[in-house]
Amino acid sequence: MKKYNAVFSLFLVIVIICISIAPTFALDNSYASNKLDEGLVAKLNEIDDNEKITVSIWFDDVDKELVKDKLYETYKGKKNADVYQKSEELLFGEVCEIPMNYTKDYLSYAKEYYKDITQEDFQYISERKREVYKDEYKKHNGNMINKVTDALDSTSIEKVYVSKYAPNVELELSKEEIFEVSELQNVDEIYFVNPYNELLLEESNICTIDNETQEYKPDDTFYSVTGLSTGRDVFGLTGLGLNVGVIEAESILTPERINCDDVVIIKQGTFETSSHGDLVCGLMVSNRNDFLGAIPEAGLRYTTVSKEGDIKGAVEDLLGYGVTAINCSFSYPYDGTINYNTYSDTAKWYDHVAVQHNVHLILTTSNAGSLGVVPSKTAYNAIAVGNCDRDGIIA
Repeated sequence: MKKYNAVFSLFLVIVIICISIAPTFALDNSYASNKLDEGLVAKLNEIDDNEKITVSIWFDDVDKELVKDKLYETYKGKKNADVYQKSEELLFGEVCEIPMNYTKDYLSYAKEYYKDITQEDFQYISERKREVYKDEYKKHNGNMINKVTDALDSTSIEKVYVSKYAPNVELELSKEEIFEVSELQNVDEIYFVNPYNELLLEESNICTIDNETQEYKPDDTFYSVTGLSTGRDVFGLTGLGLNVGVIEAESILTPERINCDDVVIIKQGTFETSSHGDLVCGLMVSNRNDFLGAIPEAGLRYTTVSKEGDIKGAVEDLLGYGVTAINCSFSYPYDGTINYNTYSDTAKWYDHVAVQHNVHLILTTSNAGSLGVVPSKTAYNAIAVGNCDRDGIIA
């Protein structure tokens, strides 16, 4: 046994040495490769040193306590200190502590503890919180771009996207420039941004009705199954005082079909033959005589995208309108093939937005059945939905 262990140990040492000298930077710690996403590593091994690609760079975050202080300065005088403190707890993910002698459950205590906070209070401070974060990110991301520029000794860098609500920018960089940026202390992660991610609209895999685009007939047959009508009619969850956002894949919205009193169309689509946007929005906020949506008293904010690179900007537009929830009904392939069930830059973006800016995200998995979830929708802090039958075929 001792002889076997010695031979195995020698073999293991040889294997480790061989791996260490393998001709790839993926295992080269001098380039801080642990900061580079696997997709980026694969891409960098394909391109020439001088070829530039778009990368998404995530930095360390802004100071949350500083945001709290600035938020208080904005809010004080509007409500008493107690209401502000309790609103802040909710907005920053903190919870109230139950007194030692309290005999009921946490939910019962929380309802009593937060009873003086109205929806208007919460909405007001939530929007002010986003404004403060937006101001901080403008300075923070600007400073980080300057650090990148200094590190590369460059007078100008092509900026593809600079976030207003996250510590994130997208830049055009060469392989060597990416290596240098990865060594900056404030850089957390770097992802490859695929410019060819077009909309995933595999019509051959989806069962559709021939006259779907000719006739608009919303149907509430399944509301008794989903519980939507119960939430609305029994518990009074009508969406009053809330704004909800919808992001569609180039589908044109016709507000008269849903008869919603409060609709803002940020960006209109180009697919005149698609009724998908109308149907989704109708299910949510329709206030027609013949069809009542799940939350008919909510305000609707609607926008469209044509490719995945647009999604961050679309989400940011909706955040600026104070939305409480965002529905996103489309997905993307990756270079014509999809590496399902992997975590991507877009998923990281969704996770950040959901937690930091108090917005519920409802994301489609791509209706790929048993194949899984597309990378852009693998966020941990979102509700992911899909559709397939028992055999894994799209329904």
